[in-house]
Amino acid sequence: MFSRKYLVGAVVTLVGVFVASIGVAGNAGIEKEKNYRAAEKGAIVIGNNAKAGADATKICSVFVPNNWRDSVNVGTAFTKQSCRQYMITVGAHQWQLACLYSNGIAFGSPNGADPAQNCGW
Repeated sequence: MFSRKYLVGAVVTLVGVFVASIGVAGNAGIEKEKNYRAAEKGAIVIGNNAKAGADATKICSVFVPNNWRDSVNVGTAFTKQSCRQYMITVGAHQWQLACLYSNGIAFGSPNGADPAQNCGW
């Protein structure tokens, strides 16, 4: 049998760990937002360096501004309409076409504009 004093100490410790976990999770959300903004700015800069004509992968990127983004590699048969439909399916608010090259990524403007360095959209 465990003593009552030991059990109370264990419960207090677990509550402390739980409260600390909540604080870490809250800070993770703040860090996620900082990283999202940095990545968003970085993608624009990198995108300007991408070279069309090289082998590229088509990307369909769907997102809720200032909240989340999901980008998927798609095949050559994937169309603009397919990307728009994917946005609706996952509950995103906007969609973006992109091309991934070995030296960068090029994004079009949200909601259907081709990337400046187009890879077949």
